Amino acid sequence: MTPTVAKPMSTRSNLNNDEAEVAAHFVKMVAAVGAAQRLQDGSTDVEKEMADEEFAACNFDAWIHEEGEWTPPTNDQWAKLANPHLVTIRIAWLTLYKTKAELIEMLRDQLRDSEDDGNEFITSILDHLSATSDFLNGMLTVVDSALARLLVAGMNIPNSEFNTSFTRDSA
Repeated sequence: MTPTVAKPMSTRSNLNNDEAEVAAHFVKMVAAVGAAQRLQDGSTDVEKEMADEEFAACNFDAWIHEEGEWTPPTNDQWAKLANPHLVTIRIAWLTLYKTKAELIEMLRDQLRDSEDDGNEFITSILDHLSATSDFLNGMLTVVDSALARLLVAGMNIPNSEFNTSFTRDSA
């Protein structure tokens, strides 16, 4: 297995000009909407490529508000989410810069030096990583779903209705 090499943000190409990044994200959205559409239609083939016309023809219903539903955090709630989620993301990020051997040694030291508390500490970190993953995946689902819906809607507006075409530079 080839190790993943982190690429510092300073050496990345400007994401506003990175057409490959945009194309890859668009393909992901097409796949997400297309897979959902095909599953809704009863098909189990989620690997099939979709033509633009198929993508534009995808239908979806508006969500209906329900009592006690999930809502995005308020500004005040976001500040309170820094601990544990932002702290956990920082721990996760730092972990990615450790080798397998370094992580094994770190865990071994924690278990040896902390006696009974070492296991609880490690379990706590794993619980926080899992909870943060669930938290962020839920938000990602909302954002990706909104993006996919807007892409589907946008593909239903002919270019001839605009004086200029939409480009990312004009956004």
